[in-house]
This record gives sequence, C-alpha cells and structure tokens, in this order.
Amino acid sequence: MKKLFFILLISIITCGSLWTEAVEVIDEPPFLPVSPTVMGQGGSFVAIANGYDSLFYNPAGFANTRFSLTLPSFSSWVYMNPAVFQLLLDSLPKEDDNNSTGDTMTPEERLQMLLSTVNEQVRTGGLGVGASTGVGLVAGGLGLGGALVFDASTYGRRNLLDLSCDVSATLGFIAGYAVSLDILGMKLNVGADIRPMYRIHSILSNREAIELATGLIGNTDSEALLTKMENKLALTGLGVGIDVGGILKMGSLQVGLSVRDLFGTPFEYFNNTITDIQAALEAGEEIPESETNKVTDKDYIIPMNVSAGAAINFDLLKPLLTLVVHGDLQDVIGVIKYKRTPWTLLHIGAEASLLDFIKVRAGFNQGYISMGAGIHLLLLDLNAAFFTRE
Repeated sequence: MKKLFFILLISIITCGSLWTEAVEVIDEPPFLPVSPTVMGQGGSFVAIANGYDSLFYNPAGFANTRFSLTLPSFSSWVYMNPAVFQLLLDSLPKEDDNNSTGDTMTPEERLQMLLSTVNEQVRTGGLGVGASTGVGLVAGGLGLGGALVFDASTYGRRNLLDLSCDVSATLGFIAGYAVSLDILGMKLNVGADIRPMYRIHSILSNREAIELATGLIGNTDSEALLTKMENKLALTGLGVGIDVGGILKMGSLQVGLSVRDLFGTPFEYFNNTITDIQAALEAGEEIPESETNKVTDKDYIIPMNVSAGAAINFDLLKPLLTLVVHGDLQDVIGVIKYKRTPWTLLHIGAEASLLDFIKVRAGFNQGYISMGAGIHLLLLDLNAAFFTRE
C-alpha cells in the first residue's frame, strides 16, 4: 500500500511537470477561500479534510463527514503587518465626541504619513484584503457547494514606485463524491470533484496602481479617478477544474494525498472594460464574450497542486478533550518549477478540542508561526486566525 501511494505521487508530479512545461502559460491564483480554521493550523488540512473546508482542500474528506450543512459561510481577511495596520489607523483623521475635528495634521502631512505607511508595508511584504462567502453540503460521501471569493493584493519589490495590484473575483461551484473502502483492516477514502468557475481578474500596472493609491489617499477628484478605473480592461472567463484525493486511515494515523486542478485548469478569457462588466451585471445580462475580444496571445492556467499530508489523533479524554497533530507538504510542483525554498512546502498544525465546543489551534505555515481559535454556538461557528504566508 505504501509503495502504491508513493508511485502514484511520483507519477502525478512527473505528469504535471511535463504538462506545465509543454506550453508557456501565465499562472492564475487558485480557487481557495482563506479559511481561519485551516490557516490557524498552519495551512495544513490534506490528511484531516472534513466538512465545508474539504470542498477546497481534499475531496476524500467528503467520506470523513457524516453530515455538515453550511448556510452560509462568511470570512474576511487582511494582509497587513498588525503594527503597520495600527500606524495606518493612527494616521486617519480623528474626531472628538462633539463631532468637531480634533486632528491637527494638515492634509499634506496626513498624505505623507499614509504614503510612508503604505510604502513600508509594500516594501516588507505587500498588503491586501479579501472576503468570501459560500454554502456547502457534505454528507455520506457527497460534496456539494459554491463560493464567491474576492481577493486584492498590492505588492512591490522595493517601494511604491515598483507597485502592482492584483484583483480577482471568482464564483465557483463544486460537486463531488467520495467512497470509503476497507483494505486489510485499514480504511481508504477516495474522492473526486468537478469545479466550474467564472472569474473576473484585473492586474493594475505600476502607473495605474500608483494613481489609484495616491488618488484614494489624497482625496483627489473621485469622478475622474472612477472614470480611469472604469476604462481599465479586465479578464473575464470560465474555467473547469477537477480535483482528486485520498485519505488512508490506520488506527490513529492518517495519511492523505490531494491533487487540485488536475493537469492544470485553463481559463478561456475575454477582455472587457470595468464599465461593460458593471453594466452587464446590473442589467442581468451576460458579460460580452466574442471572437473580437477573446484573449488569444496568452494562456491563463491555474497550475496543478499536488499535496501530501499525515496526521495523528490523540483521544486524550474523549469526548472531553481531543488533540490532532498534522503536517502537509503542499504545492510540490510549484516549488520544483519555480525553485522556491523548501520552507514554502511545509505546513504543520495542531488543534485541541474541548467538548467539541472550544477549539485552540497553532502551527507553522511556510516557516511562520500561525495561531487561531474557534467556538461552536448551537448553529453558529466563530473562528479567527493570525498567519503569515509567502
């Protein structure tokens, strides 16, 4: 069984490398909401996939869940150093209790402070915001769900003069199934799903990003700024991804394998202005797509992601107290292809659960410490996480 597992892993990696090197492509971001449950545990989830999050990490997790109905899930995130975030808040105008301005900074001083703060964040790691909302049903091997994911990140190698901005919004649906097999006293879950996605993706150039940043911060003519953004071209189009995965259970030990976007997920993109997209959405019409605005000079593909993981369950005082410790090697192909540091492969996490009511999480995400917590209140789950990632 172990030999079969590693032969399968090596075969997938080899096929993925050949596939991605056959043509020159532009990598698209994966369809992956930022989950506080997963990120609080260092981003590791392949071997313990279950419930709503299994829709985005490992379809074999569909067979791990008796019944999970999510109506709905909502999460939001901020990419920013907390210390820099506090500086940004301090630089905003202040008002006293009488609603009179108590801020002594001039607009020019405030602009300079904001630019300095943003410049520091861009130079030391980028900044951004994101949000997602979704629904899901995972029960008895069946996995059905959908999610809308928005993500915007701003980054620069040195400072604001090297600034770029990446904005995407993706609506995706997932339908899959997993079966559970008994093999020599072990339980093997094997699953697969199909994932149609519609995406709007825009990358602001250096000049456009600077105009937007300085315009928003400096309170310039909002109508002129909006007009510039409305005429900006964005990519719109459809992609259909396929995911497969497996989880092998041997007593308290679990090992998992997940292949997301099998052989890569191409998007058939079309160029449209923000104005055209907005008008079509407001009118309830289809976004214009024809041979005249079809993108033919570039290929946009979500790269295949091969990840493997293992987990050990400690039922200390079950059901009073349980603990699971786990780890993943994620995006094996990406690390090899781009010659990234092996640290980017590594995700290690742990979750302690008290009466399945309070959960405490911690881990290492690509070499950085992560932590999180969650609480279950009847039909409501509240989760939060702090993490750093490349």
